[in-house]
Amino acid sequence: STSGRYRTRNRGTVDAACRIDLRFLRKRGALKEGRRTSGTLSWTRRGEPSGSMGYTVVMDDEDRRLILSYSTDGEARTVTVQLEAVPMRFGGFRYYALCPRTLRRCEVLPVVGGVVACRQAHRLTYASQSMDRLDRTRERMERCEKRLHEKPRRGRNRERLTQAWIRASALL
Repeated sequence: STSGRYRTRNRGTVDAACRIDLRFLRKRGALKEGRRTSGTLSWTRRGEPSGSMGYTVVMDDEDRRLILSYSTDGEARTVTVQLEAVPMRFGGFRYYALCPRTLRRCEVLPVVGGVVACRQAHRLTYASQSMDRLDRTRERMERCEKRLHEKPRRGRNRERLTQAWIRASALL
């Protein structure tokens, strides 16, 4: 198993890339049937601006697409990403972007080197895929500690989190 080892075939992690997230656009109200919505996506790294991109979402009956406008190395680019509406079991739709390179359905499109494509096309992994057992234990411990301190916990819930933190710290 390659879990927990450095992967030589990957080119970084999804977390390190700027990402176009359809779930974020949906929450902003940009994915409404019969509408055309425009706006700007911007990213920061350590509090500093790291990129921005203009977008237009076209949601006509048969024509659903996301048009991205940005510049890389002083060169203006426009990329059109087709959107697919998949009906959900109890009504409504879930929207997916079709990767311009592989035509895979995805909800998140990383942008690496000015190229918009899915995680697999960029050969990106998730940070957790390269963690070893010790890293996973540390992360579990940090999550428990964060939850213990984010708001006052009482009774069994606090006790349960404290016990989970103790078990995780005993493994270190």
